[in-house]
Amino acid sequence: MFSSTMLLWLVSAAPLALGLPFNDATMSQNLESRQLGGGTGLTDCTFSVVKGSKPKPAYFHAQVTEVHSCGSASECTVSKIEERTFGYSVAGGLAIPWVSGGFGVTQEWTSGQQFACTNEKAESVCVWLKVAHTAYMVKPDTPENCPYNVPTPVEMKSPNKNNAGGEYYCVTGKACRSLGEGYWEE
Repeated sequence: MFSSTMLLWLVSAAPLALGLPFNDATMSQNLESRQLGGGTGLTDCTFSVVKGSKPKPAYFHAQVTEVHSCGSASECTVSKIEERTFGYSVAGGLAIPWVSGGFGVTQEWTSGQQFACTNEKAESVCVWLKVAHTAYMVKPDTPENCPYNVPTPVEMKSPNKNNAGGEYYCVTGKACRSLGEGYWEE
């Protein structure tokens, strides 16, 4: 018997499991080249930046430490040491190949710098990371070679090289959430 939680998960996962609609050109390809799972199936599906589109800054904020409660101590410190990798993202979660567009961006960026936050008695503290991205519009060069209908254009957000424009920062109290939580700011 399925629980309501499991049923919700199955329904929400169904489009990925079933795949997206194929056009006539892709129906003649073998199954392996069309699959969207482990491989993207996009070997002949290339993308480029839409001419005339203007890149804009976008920031992903992520909590990179657990919440540390100071309790009765006069002050406490929490520090971020472990690495975390942030990759590019595409509107709608589409699995399309990365395009740099000639901007100062990279396919992925890994944090690894040590950063500490100190706070006073009876308050919680955590470390957040603002990952600077550049958002730009891309489109398929030859849509007929793509294994599914890609909306055109689509927004791609790529991390800036060396996280230029990003920073670590301290958050206190109820603004601390859980390790790994994050949100987009544009």
